Amino acid sequence: MKRYRVIITPAAEAEALAAFEYIRSRSPANAARWLRGLYGVTSKLEQFPGHGRAPEGDFLDCDLRQVNFKSYRVLYSVDEAAEVVHVHSVRHAARRGLGEPGDQE
Repeated sequence: MKRYRVIITPAAEAEALAAFEYIRSRSPANAARWLRGLYGVTSKLEQFPGHGRAPEGDFLDCDLRQVNFKSYRVLYSVDEAAEVVHVHSVRHAARRGLGEPGDQE
């Protein structure tokens, strides 16, 4: 079976850490489980990177994909030729889409 290398960008890592800290301030035990679960979802992208297209892909004119984890969306792209998955963002589902007008980034 084909395996992809998963690269988590510094921006996505920072977003995941910020979410972890937010959850930890309210429930330390839940934060640890959340983070383990998030990294479990991203590690599954090594074998199964073909999840649904992210709506932002149309806006940004690129093939952006997403996988949902609890109330968060993991946004990523797949480089088939290099067999690499780039995780670009870990966003709460209530936030505006990546790159949409009014997004903070």
